[in-house]
Amino acid sequence: MTNGTVIGRMLAAVLVTAALACILFLRFPQLDLAVSRHYFDAARGGFLYSHAPVWEAVRAVLRASSYALGVGAILLCALGPRVPLWMRLPRRVTGFVAASYVAGPVVFVNLWMKRSSGRARPRNVTEFGGPDHYTPPFTFADQCHVNCSFVSAETAGMATLCLTLGLLIAPRLTGVRRWLFVAGLAALVVFTGWLRIAFGGHFLSDTVFAALAMGLIVPVVYLAFGLAEQPVGRERARAYGAQTASRALP
Repeated sequence: MTNGTVIGRMLAAVLVTAALACILFLRFPQLDLAVSRHYFDAARGGFLYSHAPVWEAVRAVLRASSYALGVGAILLCALGPRVPLWMRLPRRVTGFVAASYVAGPVVFVNLWMKRSSGRARPRNVTEFGGPDHYTPPFTFADQCHVNCSFVSAETAGMATLCLTLGLLIAPRLTGVRRWLFVAGLAALVVFTGWLRIAFGGHFLSDTVFAALAMGLIVPVVYLAFGLAEQPVGRERARAYGAQTASRALP
């Protein structure tokens, strides 16, 4: 089984999940408010974690780490041959990482969705003491004009980080190690999304569709850079063993 087969299955799974998520949020448009209300403290007039120094520090670390890989890849691409030998990576790898961040968090999220959705953040809607009206998912509104709620940039950044690392590293692992690695990456994305909800910065649907959008964009970029046609897991190990044995023959 090649990595291309895995990518095809992954894209199909993301599309099915996205369709089910659309049905869920369209059927229950108040679900976002119900989830955010769980983290809102009416007595204090704010969200539970919005002014907690420890969680602020955790958020800062997650936010910085989620973009460090993309910034590094973009710099490596821009510097080209001026990069020291010990820092060089295959061009297709750095190009894949850089293009994933540009296409996903930069263009799709920040330059398009957050500028055009018009959806106010949870902390700014009347249900949680703010001045703006709540906008259900998939409804473009005029309650926000810049850096709007739909979709979550920090969740998209972490999803891009985890997807790029997963696509580059997971095929080299086998068995339980691969599944633990993938589960750890998925947990990071879920945790980042949860933290944004607990801070009152985003609704549940903002985080869900940020991750799902990256789940479509990053694999497509991976395919575009021709990185998919390689064996996975045990097949990769067997192929490497066969290649090593053939080189050892006189």
